[in-house]
Amino acid sequence: MNDLDRMLMRDTVLILDDYQLISSEPIHALLRFLIDHAPERLHLLIGTRSEPPLPLVRLRARDQLRELGAEQLRFSPAEMQAFLRTMGLNLSLETQHHLEQQTRGWVVGVHLLALALRSQRNPTTLLQPLPSVHRFFLEYVSEEILEHQSDQIRHFLLCTSILKRLTGSLCEAVTGVSGGQDQLASLYRRNLLLQMLDDAGTWYQYHPLFAESLRIHLLKQEPELVPELYRRASFWYEEQGWYEEACDAAFQAGDLPRAAALLADLVPELIVQEQDIQMRRWLSQLSPEVIVASSQLWFASLWTQCGGGGAVQLIKQLEQQGRGKVRNTDLSRTDAPAELSLFQAWAALYQGDLPQTIALVQEALHAQSRPEGRLSHLIAVHQSIVLSTAYRANGDLEAAERVLLEATNREATSANHLLALRAQVSLADLYEPWGQLHKQDRLYQEMFLILDQLGEAALLFLAQAQARSASLLYEWNRLKEAESVAQQALELAQRLHLPTAHVSLFCLWVLVRIVRALGNDERARYLLEKAEPDLRQLQELEPANLLCALPAQSMVARLALACGQFEQAEHWEKTRGLHFDDRLSLPLVSSTYVDYVMLTRILLARGRRQRNPVFFTQVLLLLDHLGHAIEDLGYQRWHIETQMLTALTLQAQGKTKLALKILGPLLAQAEPEGYIRLFADEGQPMAHLLAQIAAYTTASSGYIQTLQEAVLLPLKTLLDTAESSVPRQPLLDPLSRREQEVLQLLAQGFSNQSIAEQFVISLHTVKLHVKHILAKLSVTNRTQAVVRARELQLL
Repeated sequence: MNDLDRMLMRDTVLILDDYQLISSEPIHALLRFLIDHAPERLHLLIGTRSEPPLPLVRLRARDQLRELGAEQLRFSPAEMQAFLRTMGLNLSLETQHHLEQQTRGWVVGVHLLALALRSQRNPTTLLQPLPSVHRFFLEYVSEEILEHQSDQIRHFLLCTSILKRLTGSLCEAVTGVSGGQDQLASLYRRNLLLQMLDDAGTWYQYHPLFAESLRIHLLKQEPELVPELYRRASFWYEEQGWYEEACDAAFQAGDLPRAAALLADLVPELIVQEQDIQMRRWLSQLSPEVIVASSQLWFASLWTQCGGGGAVQLIKQLEQQGRGKVRNTDLSRTDAPAELSLFQAWAALYQGDLPQTIALVQEALHAQSRPEGRLSHLIAVHQSIVLSTAYRANGDLEAAERVLLEATNREATSANHLLALRAQVSLADLYEPWGQLHKQDRLYQEMFLILDQLGEAALLFLAQAQARSASLLYEWNRLKEAESVAQQALELAQRLHLPTAHVSLFCLWVLVRIVRALGNDERARYLLEKAEPDLRQLQELEPANLLCALPAQSMVARLALACGQFEQAEHWEKTRGLHFDDRLSLPLVSSTYVDYVMLTRILLARGRRQRNPVFFTQVLLLLDHLGHAIEDLGYQRWHIETQMLTALTLQAQGKTKLALKILGPLLAQAEPEGYIRLFADEGQPMAHLLAQIAAYTTASSGYIQTLQEAVLLPLKTLLDTAESSVPRQPLLDPLSRREQEVLQLLAQGFSNQSIAEQFVISLHTVKLHVKHILAKLSVTNRTQAVVRARELQLL
């Protein structure tokens, strides 16, 4: 050591790679001696898959150890983009997003997929919906991982590869070998592409590419074992009360009688949770004879065929064939009047036959005054929703409200809380066009109380309620609260293993408007780009029914227009094929209304840009048509919006006085419910009208001042930012408040555990915050994060 100390004239690094292969205790002892007595200029760099038997705890305590774990070694999005460029790949943002999702930043995975992508004409086909595992991955897993494992571990890896999530008892049930939890902990310590999902080390998950490679190896080596593995997993899931997982595993095992029985019990829950695609996939594996033998499966089969106008075609076939031959599939049932009456009413509603709709539902509800069983309760709730929709279309909003309140109370009394929430969602859909903002607010608070009790069982409803509540808070100009709630809903929607694109889009709809209201158009455009994958996903899904269709394309086009992306808005116009002189189909439904209001805004913007009065004339004609279509519906919110657009169009024509005469009464109507952003989002044209409105309205001066301040908020924000000596969040994707707090503690040298204790949150949550901070700052470790944050004056 003395000789080595004399020889080293400058800092020197000794690199030991693949140290996990060392099993000799004398070598470990020699290295420990070297660490304890190493010269000051000698630094040791060890690359290993597992923690070596070295005095790591002492080195950490003395601050003599720097560690880069799997989290820090993963590519951030910016690093992955730079790496792909060095590989000669110029991929679209969407393809990069898919690549990031499927590799999770795993450097080897990114490299191997990049090599595979080089030979693809259309890279997206390799990445959607799941990557077809390339031979590069199979060779890597075989040669670099499986060949170095014992027979016992190799068997464990292959057998458990069928599981989406792993815990000890589940692995024992599937493999038939005890010690499952210890085995998982051992694999995790060895960094064998296994992620810990909770702080207690109870649940784990394989990297998706690794798991898929293992499954392919399993199918090649022991194909006859695969059904048995799924069968064992199915029984374990059922014992835990996880019936969806049990059902899916039974189908994977090919145990169709058992799968059918599990699915029949799941039907009401799947329908309430809007899992129509999953139901359709499972039902397609069952014979018509099995389906018709179960009232639940028969009902589910009919339900999955009723998207859009499917109910009309279905009822025609049932009536023509008498005994229920559905789409050339012999599904004969004559003992299900309640089920049939729902679809008959649904078909009548779709065809606009409101008297027939109301008569059918009232007759069915009277015949089944006290529902028994989960399926009966489900049918009764949807009958109430159909009846309420018919009353809405007739303009009887009080009756529509009463029906849904009765359904909510009935299901809550019967402890069917998910069905009560389904009725409440429909009630929220009623209150929004009706303009009952305060009732909406009280409804959301009631829903949150129920959701707190249900916990994990109702996460989809929680995400929906949060997204809707955020939109209401936005309308009331409570922007910070709205942003926080929308972010929570967005994060929750992204965690759910369900089709939640409609929730994500709704959250982005709120967030884009918030950042625009705060004057940050650049970030608004960035968020708008993030909406594209969700929009495409939503286009691929059939709407569950005509009652819950989301005009997602119109919403995105509206945001594009607000962000100044006129070409994108015009593309929507051409794609939809709408015209100002179209004959509107009655009764007017929400999606149609939103579409034509969007067309109105495009024509108004085009008239302003081109200074062409022809477009203003077209706008007024279309608004007149819309006005006649909604005048008997009682929808105050729609009335206010269309009349407001009329006033703005007259202003654009130079008819300011007439515009003020129309706008004045609208403000008086809007004040009691507290509408703010509806007017404020119109920007400078609205500001000019508000400056002259006092003589034309009975609205209070305080309300007018609130509207004026809201209109001018973007300008005020820009001025405040310009005057501030410290720039605020110079990031396209800014740090959240909690991430800023975590960053402050990182800068002070706090460990993840210390941060968790400081904020009273889990260690896993802290790790997620740190990961997000590193990604947003485009750095790879905590030290770089602090340096970068200081450069950006975030600290």
